[in-house]
Amino acid sequence: ERGLTHSVNWSELSKQVTLVLASEVGELENVNFAKTRSYVLRNLGLVFPNLKREVAEYRRTLLNQYSVFDGDDDWKLIGLTQRLKRRSWLNIDEIIGQCNRKYKSMKILCVEVNVEKLPSGSGDFDPIYEQVLLHQSLAGLIGVHGAQLTQGLLLPENSTLVELLPWVPVNYFPSGHEVWGV
Repeated sequence: ERGLTHSVNWSELSKQVTLVLASEVGELENVNFAKTRSYVLRNLGLVFPNLKREVAEYRRTLLNQYSVFDGDDDWKLIGLTQRLKRRSWLNIDEIIGQCNRKYKSMKILCVEVNVEKLPSGSGDFDPIYEQVLLHQSLAGLIGVHGAQLTQGLLLPENSTLVELLPWVPVNYFPSGHEVWGV
């Protein structure tokens, strides 16, 4: 079956994943991003047996939306998170345009990632499954603090996550914060 177009009880699935994760990595308060991400990546293929094929198809769709039709798998997609209200980039179209003008020749393509606009109409996917496809298609994700960066859990191995802080709390860099000028 293609993706998860059938009904899924996501609340129940989430509870099961949380319980299994907690039992695998210890107490819930000791769960960290790296352990959680490792668990999620390890199990995505089990939960979604067609994931690799569907990620490849989704990537081609994204590339085609930005007029890349060469079918080359060497492209690196960098997602810039966008939200409809708070924590949104005011000039995201300009930033994506500049990024693509500068890096398209190096087969790097910047794309907008806005999970609030899913489903995108690029298939018959459940919006939650489409988030998995979208994030598994990316080589990196850049976003403003608090703007969908938790979905970095869904990025493939060896990808990059960049968090833009509109401010820097004094204790954010506990060792050497004076170097950063805060």
